[in-house]
Amino acid sequence: MESGAFLSRVWGRLADTASAERDRWLLWLPVMVAAGIALYYALPIEPPLWPAAALIASAGFAAWVLRHHMAFAVLAVALAAGGVGFAAAQWRSMSVAAPILDRNLGPVTVEGRVVQVEPGEAGGRIVLAAPTIARLATDKTPARLRLRLARADSLPPVGSIVRARAMLLPPTPPAMPGAFDFGRQAYFERIGAVGYALGRVTVLESQPSETGWLAGWRERIAALRLAIHAHVMAVLPPQGKDDAVGAMTGALLHGEQSAIPRGVMDSMRDAGLAHLLAISGFNVALVAGAIFVSLRLIFAAMGPLALYWPTKKWAAAMTIIGIFAYTLVTGASLPTLRSFLMTAVVLIAVMLDRTAISLRLVMAAGLALILIAPESLLGASFQMSFAAVIALIAAYEASRAWTRRQRAEGGRGRWIALYLGGIVATSLIAGLATAPFAAFHFNRLAVYQLVANMIAVPLTAVWIMPWSLLVYLLMPFGLEEIALVPMSWGVEALIEVSRRVSSWPDAVLLLPSLSQGGLALVTLGGLWLCLWRKGWRYAGLPVILLGLSTLATVRPPDLLIAAEPGLFAARGQDGELQFASGSVAGQAFLRDVWRRRSAAFTLRDDAPSLRCDALGCVYHAQGRIVALLRDDAALAEDCRAADVVVSWGTLWPARCRGPQLLDRRALTAGGTHALWLTPQGIEIANVRDERGKRPWSQ
Repeated sequence: MESGAFLSRVWGRLADTASAERDRWLLWLPVMVAAGIALYYALPIEPPLWPAAALIASAGFAAWVLRHHMAFAVLAVALAAGGVGFAAAQWRSMSVAAPILDRNLGPVTVEGRVVQVEPGEAGGRIVLAAPTIARLATDKTPARLRLRLARADSLPPVGSIVRARAMLLPPTPPAMPGAFDFGRQAYFERIGAVGYALGRVTVLESQPSETGWLAGWRERIAALRLAIHAHVMAVLPPQGKDDAVGAMTGALLHGEQSAIPRGVMDSMRDAGLAHLLAISGFNVALVAGAIFVSLRLIFAAMGPLALYWPTKKWAAAMTIIGIFAYTLVTGASLPTLRSFLMTAVVLIAVMLDRTAISLRLVMAAGLALILIAPESLLGASFQMSFAAVIALIAAYEASRAWTRRQRAEGGRGRWIALYLGGIVATSLIAGLATAPFAAFHFNRLAVYQLVANMIAVPLTAVWIMPWSLLVYLLMPFGLEEIALVPMSWGVEALIEVSRRVSSWPDAVLLLPSLSQGGLALVTLGGLWLCLWRKGWRYAGLPVILLGLSTLATVRPPDLLIAAEPGLFAARGQDGELQFASGSVAGQAFLRDVWRRRSAAFTLRDDAPSLRCDALGCVYHAQGRIVALLRDDAALAEDCRAADVVVSWGTLWPARCRGPQLLDRRALTAGGTHALWLTPQGIEIANVRDERGKRPWSQ
């Protein structure tokens, strides 16, 4: 009886608290939709159409029937929202379906219309729409393909019809089980083939096709971005191998980062400043603030106009137009669209004399984006952007009363202290909120990002962004150099800050990838902490800690074996990843992914944990033996002693009884294999099984 009474009291307290937070229930609707989307992408096979429709219909009917029983009605609405998310993700996958190249092809002649140009550090990339590919049937031809060009001066104009000799490949699968799936990203961009051009690209028709301005607006915006890049590089050409001032200045103006040298991008990431280059909320807010304040000052200078007309509302309306143009010019990425939507709603609220900075605004923007592009939920950009914004607004709501008192009671000194404290608090909160997602996607933690942001954020806000706004205004008149040069001084200082901070000892910690279950716990705990107001919100903290604690259970693979002949890596006794001396040295990208996801600071080309000779290598760990063959002459001996035999040739089971076999057929079909060796046995995972049978993995 006593335990029943206790549980009854606890339930009553929870019900009262939930009822008191009724105005926050709506904030969980996008979370439920996102859960349905996440479930769809987590499935190993493509589901039929009827389950989502059945769930939406049955849950919706149950919510109506149980509308007088609040708890059950809310549960039914949550299930219906999850069904909507599941259905949206499934519909999106069907709507973008297009042929995917199923084999390597080339050299082959390719023709198509250029719809995207990405200048690079050396050369660049182009995307061709509606291509024709020699020796490939029309029904098997991808809707789009992406080509890498070796020379920057061979980049064709956007909208032109081009021809090239090229080597084509299917979109790249993950570099190892659990790694980022570039093939899935390409699928939703309708890119069914990638490759590289052999020699120069021939322009067959340089003028964009006459499809009408509205139909060709994407191409026109892409051409404008390329023109901005050309203007910037003409004023700020590279002065040396490592000079990135022009490329980074251009990235802040048009949003394309591909031309920034890799070393500079690495230093920006290691210093925790890469978010300044990703055109998102910070940049949009600064541009909106600069436009709004400038217009208010201009209108204020016109005395009678400011006295008798609503110039504040005029400024808000014109600012919406300005940030919409900025969003288009910078590429209209998902974080930028989210920021535009939120900022536009705030400015509309100004026009309606209302306050609109709230979590409802954030969640509404998030719901709109995941319904339009459900695949964005899986991306680091979406996750980190919304994690930072939700955490910052929740912290703002919690500290709003205290901050107002401090401003009302203090003088100039306290205002300065509040400003500096705000920078520190913003960087700290945003850094903590995004750290788990950064660890999951990038396996790195910038230790000194707080220090770097205290310098870089004011520099960007006070100097770089105002000059960038002036660049836009002057560029149509050919006077952009007046603003570009001072802007470049700030960019140069930003690069120097990143280089100095990233060079400090232990500036970066490499972390193994947080499990998907651990990330889900961190996300749920963070949302519980931020979306509620009452004291029960703090129950989210132990959930966050529980999710983070799963890092202790993550064990990187002992062996990674690629399909490319001879390419494998083994974990040494010191925990570092070691490449065998016979491995392919040119696979820089794959080696980098293996290093990051294995939390290995270095990749060694010697292999003290391996015993290698001319016939192959033998790896010992946890009482288990893996033999990696270079020559079949060692097959008989290895079949007797090893638990797993790996060969990049063809192994016939009749010739090697006992051990598990991984040969050319298994490696080619399964992609990179990961092996974990334990005294109890050997666990093997591969890319094909991790991806499942989905439209983007066929």
